[in-house]
Amino acid sequence: MLFEGKGWLAAGMIVVAAVAGCTSSRYRVVPGQVGVQVEAPEVHCGEQPRDIRVKVRIRNDSAGVLRITIDNPPGPPYKLSWLSYDVLDDAGNLDLDHDPGGHGPLPQPTLKMDPGDRTVLFAVLYDINEDDYARSFRFRIEDDDKHVWTTDAFRPCVARGAVIA
Repeated sequence: MLFEGKGWLAAGMIVVAAVAGCTSSRYRVVPGQVGVQVEAPEVHCGEQPRDIRVKVRIRNDSAGVLRITIDNPPGPPYKLSWLSYDVLDDAGNLDLDHDPGGHGPLPQPTLKMDPGDRTVLFAVLYDINEDDYARSFRFRIEDDDKHVWTTDAFRPCVARGAVIA
């Protein structure tokens, strides 16, 4: 009789675990239902700083919770962690190095975006100089589930004399 009771308990726990697993997989992030848009910086070319903050707007229209590694919890805008993005050239090739300079992996906070949430983040273009003014860049952003989005191309700055709206 004792064996039968434990058998039912074990079977019940297996069913509960299976149902929980199916339910959680039903609500995963669908990459095509997440919008990622970059806003070109409004910094005049030649002005300091050489490190340029670029706004990235993200909306989660998926049914799952989107998790992105950030550097600073207060926000918005939240600063994307160097673990969350790569800087690409206009053709989509890896371009600028923005790693932590030999510090290795560090614990990072995670921004959790529920379904329907929208937020503003920023990524940094480091060491932009005169040779980079005419170039275009893209960001490749990765969430904690290894989904990847690539932004449209943008220029790092606005030419002198151009009116910033």
